[in-house]
Amino acid sequence: MESNILAPPTEFTSQSLDVLSEDLLNDSQPEFIDRVNNPQNYPFIRNKDGSISTHRMAAEVDEDGNWYVFPMIQMNQETGELDVFEDDDYRKAMDNALKTNNFIKAPSKEFALDYAKGGYKTEALKEWGMVNSKGSVE
Repeated sequence: MESNILAPPTEFTSQSLDVLSEDLLNDSQPEFIDRVNNPQNYPFIRNKDGSISTHRMAAEVDEDGNWYVFPMIQMNQETGELDVFEDDDYRKAMDNALKTNNFIKAPSKEFALDYAKGGYKTEALKEWGMVNSKGSVE
């Protein structure tokens, strides 16, 4: 199986939440999308360099060849706190995202990788990150 855990994005890519159609979303909207659209309403992680992490998106393929995009930083619905999955725990993060309906099933590998590299960052999220950090948001 191919592993595709991704490093934090270095630049914004062309894909954004604006291009997500209803058929890419699950039966209900994934929780992480509300955190993207309304970052001021949620906790975040302040990194040592002063930047902020809210999602750290990843892309992964399952054993059937389906591509998924999901956050490595996930809201714990019981505690209201953020659970941070380390890079070597990407499978746990994916399993939890699938269990909690906190993912997007991507139409292609290219879409999944582009989205996870930063395509989820709306202008509002980027602006909020600039105000609350030393210049970047993951």
